[in-house]
Amino acid sequence: MIKDKENRAEIVRKHMNDGWIPCSERMPEESLNSVIGWDEYRERCCFVQYYGGRWILGNDTEPVKITYWRNIPERPYNPSVES
Repeated sequence: MIKDKENRAEIVRKHMNDGWIPCSERMPEESLNSVIGWDEYRERCCFVQYYGGRWILGNDTEPVKITYWRNIPERPYNPSVES
């Protein structure tokens, strides 16, 4: 686990070209389809939905503070296929 908040933010910034989108830039379309989000409260990535103008995690009993998000990859990683 990365302990320094600035280091975590820097790691996310380094990988922005890998599909991460800051919530301050734009939000996903409202849908019950999942996206991957960075939960600032628990310092983790998780599957969330953006619906009704807010983030929903699991059965919607846990609060989350999503600061970055990305779509779920369309296909799983395959090391034998070059990008």
